[in-house]
Amino acid sequence: MKKSLFKFALIIGLLNASFAFAANIKNIEILGLNAISRGTVLSYLPVEVGDNYSAKTSSKIISALYKTNFFKDIEVTQIGNTLKIVISENPYIKYVEVLGYSSKVLDEDSVERFLAGMKLAQGNIFDKKNLNDLTEQLDGAYINQGYYNAKIEQTVEVDSQNRVGITVKIDEGDVARIKSMGISGNKTRDEEELLDLFEIGEADWFPKNFFTERDYYSEASLNAGIESLNSYYVNAGFLDFQILDVQSNLSDDKKSIDIAIKIKEGPEYKIGSIKFSGDLLSETNESLTKLLSIKSGDLFERKQIIQDINIITGIYTNRGYAFAKVNAATDENSSENIVDIIFEITPNKKVYINRITISGNTRTQDEVVRREISVYESGIYSDDELEESINSIKRLGYFSNVKMDTIKVEGADDKINLNFNVKEAKTGTLSVGLSHSSKSGVAFNLGIAEKNFLGTGNTLNASLTNSQSGKKVRFYFLDPYFNQNKHSLSYGVFYETTNANKVGKSNYQIDEIGGSLENIQQKSCLRSAIWRR
Repeated sequence: MKKSLFKFALIIGLLNASFAFAANIKNIEILGLNAISRGTVLSYLPVEVGDNYSAKTSSKIISALYKTNFFKDIEVTQIGNTLKIVISENPYIKYVEVLGYSSKVLDEDSVERFLAGMKLAQGNIFDKKNLNDLTEQLDGAYINQGYYNAKIEQTVEVDSQNRVGITVKIDEGDVARIKSMGISGNKTRDEEELLDLFEIGEADWFPKNFFTERDYYSEASLNAGIESLNSYYVNAGFLDFQILDVQSNLSDDKKSIDIAIKIKEGPEYKIGSIKFSGDLLSETNESLTKLLSIKSGDLFERKQIIQDINIITGIYTNRGYAFAKVNAATDENSSENIVDIIFEITPNKKVYINRITISGNTRTQDEVVRREISVYESGIYSDDELEESINSIKRLGYFSNVKMDTIKVEGADDKINLNFNVKEAKTGTLSVGLSHSSKSGVAFNLGIAEKNFLGTGNTLNASLTNSQSGKKVRFYFLDPYFNQNKHSLSYGVFYETTNANKVGKSNYQIDEIGGSLENIQQKSCLRSAIWRR
């Protein structure tokens, strides 16, 4: 009986304790707010009015608010049914300045990217860790460019309104100079030839090095040179080529560096058999082989293989197979140092042009661009024709940039849309001037030259000169597409009158008027001088 009473009392005690530590929240009081609103804090709380408060609630609230990075100090207590949260906000960033950098390593855009990546911008909440990370990144950027003596200092000032001003000051110092640079292990290639693959190296003779800065060390440039060295050998048929070691020894004062590169060339590989597989359509092994620049027994050079892949691909893309794929599969025989090549051909479907659109021509009429395009809607796709079309549009001289995009037609894998995107360029000039000469006296000059008149593709040139001794008027007009047969027509007129007596030079007068008419059909030309007197 006593044991039962004891258990009952224990249960009652635990229940009372539970109720004591799980009181209902009827009010939430937030103290210490400055720039952050009460609503913002409430939106991050894992509890709300009406929930029960327990010992675990405090830790959940503190954890949730710390994750926002808005606060540097948080205290949570319960007084009766009131949840009291006392916070201390992290300061906001008033300004960020990065000083002392030059274009040798950084520019304004790269600095902005660094700051944005670390969320260091005016109005953001300040996080000291982000500032330290910024300093490390800037230091890494300078080391990557060979500025081992660069020093970066940060200053943080907090004002009375809990706002911080951040100043990052950079002392770049001098770039490390390459004292010596050499390559060992090369047997078939001259060391000087290999060193020329690098943008950096030992100093050139003084006047030249002043401009090239060849001995300025940069880790990025060294890595790029290593890649070039590797590509050089592999493209030359040394498929087993290896970079064994790269040693960069920096001097104690960090002002000079010695570079030693050790390589292993390996054997040169030659081309073994050449075969074709896949759907060759109307082509044969023999017809395709004749197109290749390589043959069995040649040194294996990747650039030649790529060139031949493009040649074979062009055979199919110029016949309408816009998405034809040609891959070169290789089979290396290391015992004989030969590589067998199989060109795998997949023509895919023949493709027709659905629509042709022109964009970016804010002044030039669509027809002016369209008449230079040698493929047509509903016609078959052709790489060569499209390349020639792009070049033809560029030759007009009306646009600073011409691009073509191919867009697949949804639900029709044998059709594509073409969009020619152009960027208008300046095509005309207007001149006004005043001149003086002993022959004609004071003269007023007015002229206009426009090779894309009103966006029509026509050329208009006109000039007027009015001087003490006379007048000159000239007019010229060219229509390069006068008719549908692509004939061009140009005509011009001029009028000139001179009275030398008006400038006191001689007693003579000249009146001259004339014109020209020109019709061009391909290489034939008809010209006629209308009159001249």
